Amino acid sequence: MAAMMVIVEDEQKNALPLQIWNEKLRCQDGSVEKGQILLVKEPYLILTFEAEYGVKVDHVSDIMFISKSNKIVPSSWRERLPEDETSQWMAGDWLSMGNEYLNQGKFYADTEWNDIYSKGLECSPTEEETHYFLYYRGLAFFRVDEWDASIRDLDAAPAGPKSEKAVRGKAQALYRLKRFRESCDVFMELCKKHPEDIGPVTVLKTKSQGRGLFTTEAVNAGGLILCEKAFAHATEHSGKLKWSSTLHINTETRTITRGGQAALASSIIEKLYKNPSLAPVITDLYSSGFKHVLTGPVDGKPVVDTFQIARIISLNSFGSQTSSRADHVHDACDAIRNSRALHNCGIWPYASTINHSCMSNVHRAFIGDIMVIRAATDIPANTELKTWYLLPAPENQPMDFRHWGFECCCAICVDVKTTESHILKTRVRQRVQIAMALENSLSKLSLARAEMLIECTAETYAHPLEQVSRLGLWGPLTLIAGFYERHKRPDEAVKAVDRALASVGFVLEGAACCQEMGAHYG
Repeated sequence: MAAMMVIVEDEQKNALPLQIWNEKLRCQDGSVEKGQILLVKEPYLILTFEAEYGVKVDHVSDIMFISKSNKIVPSSWRERLPEDETSQWMAGDWLSMGNEYLNQGKFYADTEWNDIYSKGLECSPTEEETHYFLYYRGLAFFRVDEWDASIRDLDAAPAGPKSEKAVRGKAQALYRLKRFRESCDVFMELCKKHPEDIGPVTVLKTKSQGRGLFTTEAVNAGGLILCEKAFAHATEHSGKLKWSSTLHINTETRTITRGGQAALASSIIEKLYKNPSLAPVITDLYSSGFKHVLTGPVDGKPVVDTFQIARIISLNSFGSQTSSRADHVHDACDAIRNSRALHNCGIWPYASTINHSCMSNVHRAFIGDIMVIRAATDIPANTELKTWYLLPAPENQPMDFRHWGFECCCAICVDVKTTESHILKTRVRQRVQIAMALENSLSKLSLARAEMLIECTAETYAHPLEQVSRLGLWGPLTLIAGFYERHKRPDEAVKAVDRALASVGFVLEGAACCQEMGAHYG
């Protein structure tokens, strides 16, 4: 689970459980240090699984970690250094203490909880000491992913021995904030690691689907349209048992989120809370009418709505593999009989503006957390780019897009709506039967059965190929083409490949054994 349970007490020593969600760096090793003082804004009680009452904190902006020396802490809890010691402390003493915490990995001691470096800056430091204070505090901010604050300190640091490292730190912070061009300008060496490559495209309003991504010039089939690094990315090992996966249960919407998507939400919430300048990148994405939080910062920290972020992720995240190479080399029989679960997921804001079409004109692939999008066919200028939200395979018919708030009206979906449900089920059943028959391909009877089932599947389509693609024939025809090729029957293999390509919209011209087709990618 993404929540932590701790036992806390108030001034009257009344103990109760506290449930904290989406905390990571501030709770090292999944725990809160004993004696840590917490301030919960507008707390409310919930009934826990143990049938006891406790306090729940959904939003990271609703809890503050307070140092024991803070003036708002009750006097009985407050911890002070001896008067005679602190009164004599100079800037150098605070610098030494801050660096000691930094070397121990207690980064928040230098930023939010104790703010040691800030106290040193109040002691009239020299220019060199100011240089070190701002550099090390900027480093501490960077270590806890508060990149906005890190850049402020590193920019303000006077020239000194750490200036070169400060420039590198600023470039890295800009990189983490996705401000790639600025990062490149600040530190040219990072150009080699620059993952962004936005091609001839622009975001425009569409007539019926909100925003969309359009070409600004013609792109040939296979042409690179964009490479985008994920705003946030989460991975779950494909071999991990279901019962050991991260699980988030939303009792209000009655939904369960498992695996990478639950971790993705926590990652994005934490990033937006620590770096408020990034908030529009996510909150401007489609949210299906969710009412946005309009309040400004509270106590100097932004308000991050956990439920809004969860809604946006559910509507805009992509599932992905670590590498898409497996999509192109896996066995076709496995593709039909086994669904390939996507254990990784992420948010790619620019790619999220691409709308759905069952007849997509772009193809996406993944290398780690980078999405690569290419043209799947020749695309004229001023054309909207479209991709699949759901694969229009027979087992997914009819497809339900109410989650995204639209209804697909392409020729394939219209044909499915006018087709009786028992025919759709027959197509799915026959695809599985064909795969099973070809597994026993040593038998002539099994081959004949597979050929007969393919013809039966073709007869379930009422409209000609020129009007509606027959996606249900692609898998069976490529399977049997592979069988013919393995058994030295090239003529039958070529015919099966021709039919397979025609079933998904290719127009073929030329001799039967030397076909040429229009350019297409993916």
